[in-house]
Amino acid sequence: MYKACEDILFLEQLLGAGFHRGYFVMLAEDPLFFQGPTTTGIYSYFRGNTPIHGTIPKPTGNTRQCLEVMGSYTVRWTAITERAKYALVVVGE
Repeated sequence: MYKACEDILFLEQLLGAGFHRGYFVMLAEDPLFFQGPTTTGIYSYFRGNTPIHGTIPKPTGNTRQCLEVMGSYTVRWTAITERAKYALVVVGE
């Protein structure tokens, strides 16, 4: 989940370098990724409809590391099968 936030931050950096728009697509085939009992912390962005925005601390390993996401991006899941869903996040115009 943290890596997904890193990818969105990377798209923001590309916009800063002159790109107009970026697309982040994520596929999850494990329901525990997009639903589960925990909806706080990093899980809130993928299970609780909290927009990915601001300071996002790394939940494991070097927990002093964090990301600074300038925009606001809500992950909305779309079902493909009973177990698989995808999300599309548009960064930019």
